[in-house]
Amino acid sequence: MKQKQKTHFHKFTSRLIEFSDRQVNRAMFVMLLIATTAVVINIPNIMQYFTAQPSSALGVINPKFTPSMGTPIPYSGDFDNEPWEPEGDEILIAQNAQEPDIHNDRIVYQVGGNTSSDVHMKDLNTGETKVIADTLNFEGNAKIYDKNIVWHEQDPDGNINSILLHQLITGETGETKVIAQGESGFGGGTEIDNRSPDIYGNYIVWRRGIQEYFPPYDNYLEVVLYDITNGTESIISHEAGDSTYIWVYDDSVAIAGDWVIWVGLSKINPEYSRIYAYKISTQQGPYVINESNLPIRQFHPAIYGKWAIWVEDTDLSNGSYEKLVAYDSDTHQKYIIQEGNVTEPAIYRDIVVWRNWDITSGTKIYMHRLSDILGLNYKLVGNPPQQIQPSICANKIVFAGNIPFVNNPSVYLFELLN
Repeated sequence: MKQKQKTHFHKFTSRLIEFSDRQVNRAMFVMLLIATTAVVINIPNIMQYFTAQPSSALGVINPKFTPSMGTPIPYSGDFDNEPWEPEGDEILIAQNAQEPDIHNDRIVYQVGGNTSSDVHMKDLNTGETKVIADTLNFEGNAKIYDKNIVWHEQDPDGNINSILLHQLITGETGETKVIAQGESGFGGGTEIDNRSPDIYGNYIVWRRGIQEYFPPYDNYLEVVLYDITNGTESIISHEAGDSTYIWVYDDSVAIAGDWVIWVGLSKINPEYSRIYAYKISTQQGPYVINESNLPIRQFHPAIYGKWAIWVEDTDLSNGSYEKLVAYDSDTHQKYIIQEGNVTEPAIYRDIVVWRNWDITSGTKIYMHRLSDILGLNYKLVGNPPQQIQPSICANKIVFAGNIPFVNNPSVYLFELLN
C-alpha cells in the first residue's frame, strides 16, 4: 500500500530566469516568456529544467583531463541568483526491497534476500509493478535507461555472475537475453565473472573478472563496453598490449553521455586508487582524471555532463571515507562537497545525492546543488531513520531505507517540487 509523507526542508523559493538579448526577435521572446511563466505558475513544469541531456563539455577539453595537483577547495563557480531551498514529497514504493535505480518515470529494484532475489519495476505513470526477473538465483544491481533494464545474475553457487538485458516492448511484455555469460573455469579453463552493470543510451558497461586456471594463471579485472544496437562488446580498460596492470580496482563502473569512468590503481603510486575515464565516440583512454602524488584513494565514481563525482579517503589508517568531491572538467578543478563518512554518490545535472553517516542522525541521504549560491547540503529528514543507496533522475530521488534491526529495507521515492 502506498504511503505518502510530506517532507519540508525550507520554504519554497521560486525564481524566474531573466532573459534579455537584443538579437532575439519579438516572436521568439514572446514564446520564451510564455514558457517561463508556465514554469513559475505550474510547479510540475519544473521538470523541463531537468530533462536536458548531459552536455558534451567533457568532449571539448583536453582528453587527458589536465590534473589538479592541489587540495580540493570549496566550490566557487557560477551560482544561481537565489539560494536553493529544496522541498518535496516522500512516497513508499515497495517493501522488502533495495538497490533502486530510476530513469524518467520507471524505477527498478531488487526484491528478496542475499541468496535469492528478483528484479521488479514500478511504473510511476500507471502505478503498476512488473516482475522483470523471477528465478531461484540472485538477481541484483539492476539499472534502467528508457526501456532497457540490465542486471547481474549470480549462479546457485554464489560465485559467477552473468549480465542480462530486458527490453520493454509494451507495458505488459518484454524480452530478456543474456549478453555476457559467466563461466566457472574449473578443470583448467578460464573463470569469467561479470557484475555491477550500468547503462546509458544504447551502451552498457560492467566489470568483468578473469581468472585463468592454466599457465600463466592470469587474474585481473577489466571494464566491458557493450553496444545494444549491434550486440558487440569492447574491452576499454586496457592500453594496447597491457592487460596485466591493475586498471580496474573494484566493481565501481559508471557511464553517462560519451564517458565511462571506473576505479583503477595509480601508475604514479600503485598503492592508491584513482578514477579512470574512457571516451566512447573517439575511443580514447583509459587515462586518470585527477592524478597526483598525494596519498589518497578514490572510490565510488559518478558522472553527468561536465561533472565527475567521487569519494576520497585520506585517512588510510582506518579506511574511513572522508571527502565527497566534484571535479569540473571545464576548469580541471576539484571542489569539496562534504567531509565525513560519505559514500554512494549519484548525480543528475548539477544535483548530487549521497549517503552520509554521523553519530547524531545515523545514515541519511543528503543532497547538494552545485550551482547553489550558498553551497549548502540538505538532509532528507523524512522516514525511514536509516537511508542508503540513492539514485536520481530529473527531480526524483529513490533510495532504500529501514529501521535497523527491526525490518528489511524498503524503497522510497522523494520527489523534488523545486
